[in-house]
Amino acid sequence: MVIGDWEILVEQKEKTMETNVIELLEQEQPMFHLKSLTQEVPNAENFFFKRGTTETKEFSRTSYTIGKDVLNYIASIVTPNSVTLETGGGYSTVVFTSNAKKHVCVNPDVTANQLVKDWLRDRGYTCDNLYFIEDSSDRGLAKLALSESSESIDVALIDGSHSFPFPIVDWHFIDLFLKAGSKLLVDDTQINSVKILSDFLSLESSYKKIAEIGKCIVFEKTSDTRMMGWLDQEINKRPFTGFSESEVASKINPFKAFLQKIGIL
Repeated sequence: MVIGDWEILVEQKEKTMETNVIELLEQEQPMFHLKSLTQEVPNAENFFFKRGTTETKEFSRTSYTIGKDVLNYIASIVTPNSVTLETGGGYSTVVFTSNAKKHVCVNPDVTANQLVKDWLRDRGYTCDNLYFIEDSSDRGLAKLALSESSESIDVALIDGSHSFPFPIVDWHFIDLFLKAGSKLLVDDTQINSVKILSDFLSLESSYKKIAEIGKCIVFEKTSDTRMMGWLDQEINKRPFTGFSESEVASKINPFKAFLQKIGIL
């Protein structure tokens, strides 16, 4: 590369840095995620549940991006001194990394993680503050909790596997690293397996709901003490308003009919 070309490259990177990273993502729309609902990968969450940590470079890619308003919110609360963590990865990883002192991303998709790093570096952003735990969140977060690291987390995002009970398991471990004043974002609360968590946190005395951004609810941890003992937990002091008997019956009856048909019942 000649000096002139190098100067042009530096100038291009400087212009990129001047551009808001969220605007840049919106303009370029990079495809970090493994594409689901294809013949090769009918269900991405099931794919990773069975395979665990794996490369996915031979499969089609897409972008299951979190809402732009949520990205803007993350950028507004993360400071150069913040330590952040997320389950899942993608555009949010870019925003966290470009704003935080340290960001930890728990994601078993090795290819997606490399694509995120390449995208950041190609546009002049450092990845020295980005750390991937390339494992499913139930295993990765458990290992982190058992490690000697006692570093607290300032901002966390739960947006990994939405299959029950992963959102709740994610919170269980992430909560260990949150302190009073830490922010927790729970995305896709329209999904029942996630809504259970957001409903629980809305009742917890150690958390306060501070914002609702589309399908994402933001909580602030108000106390370092987690309420344990089922009698003292607010969720157990109220009638459970989950699935109705008719909904449960609608799931059971076809299976019961099948068992009767084959002579088991």
